[in-house]
Amino acid sequence: MPTNPDGSLVTPPTLPPGLQACTLPRADRPEGEHCWANLDSRTFRLRGRTYMKDKVKVPALPPLFALERIEVFRYSEPLYNVAGQKGSYLRLVRAAGDRRRYLVIVYQTPAKDVHLVFYYAVPSNAFDPEAVRNRIKDWSRRREEQQSHGISSVPASVEGETAEILRAPGMLEQRLEGAKRAWGRFWEDDWTGASSEASGGAAVHPYRKERWKVIPRIAEGSWFVRNSVGSTPALLARKIEHSYSQGSKEGAGAGAGAGAGAGGSAGGSESRIRDDDLGYLEIDCNVFSSTVATMLVGVIDSYSETLVIDLGFTIEGRAEDELPEAILGAVSLRYINLPKCKAL
Repeated sequence: MPTNPDGSLVTPPTLPPGLQACTLPRADRPEGEHCWANLDSRTFRLRGRTYMKDKVKVPALPPLFALERIEVFRYSEPLYNVAGQKGSYLRLVRAAGDRRRYLVIVYQTPAKDVHLVFYYAVPSNAFDPEAVRNRIKDWSRRREEQQSHGISSVPASVEGETAEILRAPGMLEQRLEGAKRAWGRFWEDDWTGASSEASGGAAVHPYRKERWKVIPRIAEGSWFVRNSVGSTPALLARKIEHSYSQGSKEGAGAGAGAGAGAGGSAGGSESRIRDDDLGYLEIDCNVFSSTVATMLVGVIDSYSETLVIDLGFTIEGRAEDELPEAILGAVSLRYINLPKCKAL
């Protein structure tokens, strides 16, 4: 059961019918159709500690953030700041007492005007070595269980490399230091030496634009789609229009707790939560803004019901103090049926 920074248990909210209709179901194991499953990100390889010198990549650790929900719906034009909208999932969890930070990722696509929304909770112990150690052990247990069902995708060699990280004194701590620093800079959009005056005062978000990295992989699907999409990590914000919405940088404040205690119902509490109490960072990716991206999404749209798409999200490290990289969140999207998506 997830916990808040103060140790209290996080209580899932009761979803109204409108949000239930937008919910992409979660599968407990990587099986099923029109659903998503947690992904063992150890199958990705990321920049290692010495990458800037030797270009060596290492297996990723399990995801540091917890994927709580995926929404998929149709809207006639790009919708921004989804998490901040009245009645959003984030407002509901805040009303229910969830005080964790959230990273929200939104893909606005031209494929039947579909919007895909990922809600990642950021645990207060996301970068704590002991907590990560327990997550690694948990993923290893899951691998054994999945192997018994013939569905594990993590090779024994990767499992061995992970075990070595746990055995070597100080190695896990070293793996987490750079990723924690990069995430802090990304949350704050901290770009040393950059200034808003360079762009006439415009919000250019230089650090986020340069470092936000997405790793795609077609786990199942035709050769044509695999070849079209590829599996090369991409700095998407360099190529596609991105915008950012952010609540309090300090995390969910007292307003979230006060609303939950005073409202009586999720709907009543949610309406009294201020935007600056929401404690989130939302990344909106406007696929409409790129002709090439629009063509790729069109390909995926045509084959979506035959595809399993794996995604990993990370922040690119370009200095030793930001390395090794780590997977913030990962997901496996399974045989998505776009005509099922609800129109708003």
